[in-house]
Amino acid sequence: MAFALVTGASRGIGASVALALAGENYDLAITSRDPDRLQEISEQIVNNNRSVYPIKLDVKETDVIPEIVNNIETEFGPIEVLVNNAGVNLPRAALDLSPDEWDEVLDTNLRGLFFCSQSVARYMRKRKVGRIINISSAAGLRATDDRAHYGSSKAGLNFLTRNLAFEWAKYNITVNAIAPTFVKTELSEKTLSDPSLRSYYLGQIPLRRFGTMSDIVNAVKFLASPSSDFITGIVLPVDGGFHL
Repeated sequence: MAFALVTGASRGIGASVALALAGENYDLAITSRDPDRLQEISEQIVNNNRSVYPIKLDVKETDVIPEIVNNIETEFGPIEVLVNNAGVNLPRAALDLSPDEWDEVLDTNLRGLFFCSQSVARYMRKRKVGRIINISSAAGLRATDDRAHYGSSKAGLNFLTRNLAFEWAKYNITVNAIAPTFVKTELSEKTLSDPSLRSYYLGQIPLRRFGTMSDIVNAVKFLASPSSDFITGIVLPVDGGFHL
């Protein structure tokens, strides 16, 4: 039985990744701050004839992460794949950013991700195998308006990916990241619904289209598969060339 943990799995990329891994015969633990939405995704996974364990978790609450991971490991199964998807994006001009907004984004996108990875890697280390896949963003590869905090969190995530890949390679744990550009999700809906912003960002993508869930999901499936056994420490842009 293959088993994966996906954080931030109640909507958007996280939900799509969880459903895709269920389709690849993974049983899952999925987390979110929204238990009602999480239950909806759980029902879809069960309909795929896979087991699923929905868990309410705000990754900013790092003190509870070790206990939650321990419960998953002891009660449900060894975590072979961790997908760190939980994240927030609060667009705000840098001159208008408040300390609370900065902390909300950095604590979720970087601090919470690290402590999820650390807790899971402690078990992967014992088994000498594991895959960690971080969902980053093209905003961590190039500057954009109103995202000093978000871009900084994702740029930090990118370097953290490389550092953990280097440090944990001796345990046969691979650590990689995927950096999408705009994908049609609830998180990007506000930006993409503005005609001028939509036109602007579309013009910045050489392939002249926005990302789809399939684009992201296929990259995750690849990095979770044996085909990527010799790949670690990469940040894979899935962005139609936006990072160029």
